Amino acid sequence: MTGSTLADLIAKLPVFKVFSRSVQEQIASMDNNFLRFHANEPIVREMSRERDFFILIRGSARVTRNKKPDQIIATLRPGAIIGEMAFLSGATRSSNVICNENGVVVMRVTELSLAQMSPEVREQIKDSLIELLVERVNEMNDRLLRLASK
Repeated sequence: MTGSTLADLIAKLPVFKVFSRSVQEQIASMDNNFLRFHANEPIVREMSRERDFFILIRGSARVTRNKKPDQIIATLRPGAIIGEMAFLSGATRSSNVICNENGVVVMRVTELSLAQMSPEVREQIKDSLIELLVERVNEMNDRLLRLASK
């Protein structure tokens, strides 16, 4: 996949939309941070200690748990952030994320790669992580309220 193709893909994602085309191309040129997966290949495995997180660039993936591997908890689409809790807390992975099709592309973000990004890019990625966590807390609160009202 060429840098310009990656730049075109990431330009469509909320986390990268705010950047100029030149910054998007700079991100896309970090080609060793982009990984390609095949159908049914795991991006992350439950209980692994890996701390990197990923941004889904192309394709879709399903979230499962080891106890019920056939039960799909969620389906992730481009723009989804994967593995942020392990990155932020150092905890083991809480679920599996498995590719639904061939050609799934993710951007792997490590502590080192984050440190090497420009401050503008680093701050936007951090802001996206914060937004994601706030969104999840709000969703959990809504679920708790629904359960309490039953």
